[in-house]
Amino acid sequence: MRRLTVPALFIGGSEDPIFPPGHAAAAAEVSGGKALLIDGMGHALNPAYFNVLTAAILTHVQA
Repeated sequence: MRRLTVPALFIGGSEDPIFPPGHAAAAAEVSGGKALLIDGMGHALNPAYFNVLTAAILTHVQA
């Protein structure tokens, strides 16, 4: 990930059983990207979080 040449956004969920919450932050730190931890979200995309995810992604790509 240190070779990333584009801004990266790593999104994780606080309830993700596959990637613990600290993984997104660690990946962001190594790559120089940003991390977003969504409270209550698991690993699967859940429609309940679509608004939060969409807003975060739009903000990131428009920066």
